[in-house]
Amino acid sequence: GFVLGGILVVVVAGGCKSNELDPEKTASLFTEVIVDTANGLSGLAADDRGRIWTVAEREAKAYRITLDAALVPTLETFAVTGVPGDTDLEGIEELGGDRVAFGTEGRVDGVATVLLGAISGNSIAIGKAITLTADQIGIEMKKNHGAEGVCGHGDTLLVAIEGAGEDAGRRWAPVLRIEKGHVVIGP
Repeated sequence: GFVLGGILVVVVAGGCKSNELDPEKTASLFTEVIVDTANGLSGLAADDRGRIWTVAEREAKAYRITLDAALVPTLETFAVTGVPGDTDLEGIEELGGDRVAFGTEGRVDGVATVLLGAISGNSIAIGKAITLTADQIGIEMKKNHGAEGVCGHGDTLLVAIEGAGEDAGRRWAPVLRIEKGHVVIGP
């Protein structure tokens, strides 16, 4: 788990021996907080005020969740406009001010982008799409794989790519750095 704004958040991931969780045992590990969102949430980030951000993959909606001291959530919903067709929102990062970045994957082969948007009221308008090419990533993108995670602040982003390359029998995971809207290749 990790501490977010003084709250211990425990992430339970797949890959365990069983898909069944013991309700009594898990109840002692975390506090359930229910928020009313669209299905298919992906990505998780915290902004500099401790608010939690997530995104609905195929609903073009982002959510900002504020928890009070009693863990009562306040949910803000943002319609995301300008998302290209056949594109799923996967990762989200609040960049400061009114700027947000989204990692995406395509529902067709060869498509991965980072979308940059601006918050205005209860919407986020995409203003720029940064296309991630196979030459930059180092592997060919298959459908439903892409920029799975994105983190950073200001003009610097790190983008984790869903997929792996192989060289001389060793597997590696692509991570790209974007500076001022441009992919920086190399260390």
